[in-house]
Amino acid sequence: MTMVNRNQTAIPSVPNSVSADVRNFLLALRNSVVVLQGGGNQNAALDRAVTLREVKEGKLQLAASSVGKAIQELKKNGDDSVKGLGEDPDKTKRIVEAPTAPTQFNVDVGLTTATLTWDYPAYRGHAFTEVYRQATALTADGRPVNGPSFAAANHIRGYAVGSAYTDSVDYYTGYYYWIRHVNEDGAIGPLSSTDGVFVKSSRTIKDELREQNLSYIEPVDKVPSKGTTGQIVYDTVNQRLLSWDGSKFAPLTGSIADGSVGIASFAKNITPVQLVSGVPSSRQASDVVMDTTSGKLYRWDGHGYTAAVNAPDVIGQLTTGQIAAGAIGTSQLAAGAITTDKLAIGSGVNLLPNPILANRAAGWFTDDGTKGSWVVNREYLTKSPNNWQPKDALPTECVVKMTLTGSGPTNFWCDAAAINVNVTPGEWYMLSGYYRGYQSTCQMLVERYAENHASYQELIAETQLAGDVGSGNPSGSFVNGFRNAPRYFVKFCAPDTGCVSIRVRMLYAAQSGAHMFFGRPQLEKCSEHATQPGAWSNGGVTEIHGGSIIADTITTGKIVAGVIGARELAAGSITAEKVRAGAITADKMAVSKLSAVSSNLGDITGGSLNINNRFKVASDGTLTMRSSTSNVGMVVTNESIIVYDEAGRVRVRIGKLK
Repeated sequence: MTMVNRNQTAIPSVPNSVSADVRNFLLALRNSVVVLQGGGNQNAALDRAVTLREVKEGKLQLAASSVGKAIQELKKNGDDSVKGLGEDPDKTKRIVEAPTAPTQFNVDVGLTTATLTWDYPAYRGHAFTEVYRQATALTADGRPVNGPSFAAANHIRGYAVGSAYTDSVDYYTGYYYWIRHVNEDGAIGPLSSTDGVFVKSSRTIKDELREQNLSYIEPVDKVPSKGTTGQIVYDTVNQRLLSWDGSKFAPLTGSIADGSVGIASFAKNITPVQLVSGVPSSRQASDVVMDTTSGKLYRWDGHGYTAAVNAPDVIGQLTTGQIAAGAIGTSQLAAGAITTDKLAIGSGVNLLPNPILANRAAGWFTDDGTKGSWVVNREYLTKSPNNWQPKDALPTECVVKMTLTGSGPTNFWCDAAAINVNVTPGEWYMLSGYYRGYQSTCQMLVERYAENHASYQELIAETQLAGDVGSGNPSGSFVNGFRNAPRYFVKFCAPDTGCVSIRVRMLYAAQSGAHMFFGRPQLEKCSEHATQPGAWSNGGVTEIHGGSIIADTITTGKIVAGVIGARELAAGSITAEKVRAGAITADKMAVSKLSAVSSNLGDITGGSLNINNRFKVASDGTLTMRSSTSNVGMVVTNESIIVYDEAGRVRVRIGKLK
């Protein structure tokens, strides 16, 4: 704390002429006043009083570096106010080993995503895996412009708690990837390698054709008004080819007189398709003939003319009826050939924060709705080998179990979990989740909200009811966790407000003890033609949820100003040691008593002070101390000190005597 020179008049020594009782009183008083002024002992800087002016003007400075140390000391001493910061509740069994180097780290690129996989670490106390990426442009022949540099890599948002991660990539871009493990104590392990793993994404189809100096005929249902030289489009409405003539798209025209061109007119090794009426039984002048009767093409295979076409020669025009089941696998698909708008499923990139509902569904909220007199209890079940527990859950994953006891209305609504989400207006989304009711029915809903989630407007979409009573679907079970649990989904178009609220709701309870399970929600982008959700994913999320954050890893520099308010702070979680000096000014305090600020008020500047009419400080600095039953007391001004007896007579006057 910086000392401030207040230019105060020194307190004179107590004269020896006064009585012993009065002298002892004055000595004690003088020593107290001297200490409050900042003198009298070697710890004056720590013992002196602090004025309201110093607080208001920001002259009171507390060391912010003591905050983290204070938290750790409180944790060591078992202080309940800091529980839940990542410690194992059973400290006697907690063993945390140093992170090891990742093994079997591979990166595969397909479409617009990169899939990272590695061996799950065997050391004890593993918390999560950090993923780093460095992007680089590619040369014309596909070589990276920049070499690998971990210093230039970016830490991808999101932490992998398993052994896989999905990342979005751009077309024709190179990427270096690194990973490293972090244990529960925040210790960081070695990188997967020095140079990382390099991969590159493919070009778009248009770019690939342009690279080969080729063009393609684009089908259009409306003739465009602009084009480029040599561009050809196919008018699907009028079924004709059009080419750009420099000012507009015009039909391809031209005619050849009948019989003017025969087979002999073609150059050597060029044979046209020969028109025939009926399939010939012997070889003709052309190995390819067109049967005008059937409208089919036939080719000579060495033994006769056949309309069959070998599979490697087929390009386009195939329907599902011509493709054998299981004939097309991943090896038949070119990288980048299929985009998400061609898929009948969602993108697979989970947009929800904390989709594993870790730390008691941190970031989600609950709503008791119209439960009436029902008693609602929510449990957050973690991985366990027991029945009716999530046996196949991730290490920090939770399943929400909501139970109703007592009595209440049969038809009502009560949300086991809910979250507000911002979406892109007009885009299509797929919502899915695992849930089921027992002696109850439940479902997931998507509600439209006004901008900034100011107010509810309407219901947009809802999933199927699930449960063993009422109109619920009774299929599936949570007895073994997610293994046989039912998954339901619904597709919706984002509203123009860009704000939706996702609700997991119980709507019907048959009796006391009615309950439901819910877990693994997913919100993903999809096309308007999608009919199924993508596989559930905890990777690729756009926000970091509570289950992926290790204690003491977020510093003040990572928190946007104004994000944390009184509503986000737990009661009693902020102590004096955690407040930066000067951070709290007088205009930020709203207290009815100064004792709420500190038991030791220190110096007070401005206005006046009255403590039970026994201790008064006037605005001009005059100090008056009185007994509660008589006139015994003392008055201190900037010029003198006067002591009165029971009758109010002056017994001692120090300083200016008149």
